[in-house]
Amino acid sequence: MACSGSAFSKATVRILGWLQLVKVSPAQPRRGGGYTVVLLTGYAIHPDPDTEIAAGEEPRPRLRVELLAKQARLFWNTAFTGYTLEQTPRLDSPAWIPVPGVEANGVTLDLAEAKGFFRLRR
Repeated sequence: MACSGSAFSKATVRILGWLQLVKVSPAQPRRGGGYTVVLLTGYAIHPDPDTEIAAGEEPRPRLRVELLAKQARLFWNTAFTGYTLEQTPRLDSPAWIPVPGVEANGVTLDLAEAKGFFRLRR
């Protein structure tokens, strides 16, 4: 069994992922001719372009931040479901709390509210 990293290009964007293949021994004849020598037993593709993914692991969302005038928009790809955006004012003794107002994997906060540390938790 082997996992192999792969990169596919779509226009000017690279899509990163991995394939898990198993060698079939002996090779199995296929209907219509030819032989099956490997089987695809697993794969993953990261939905965010140009985002690395470790072979054998599922993709993880990447939290992004856009600064807008006096606000910050925090968001992640809508392909990822079941995640909660959390915030804490400090990391030495964190008290993580859910960020209110998150809709469609994003929230816009005033910069005063956006102070501290953020994480996505499943």
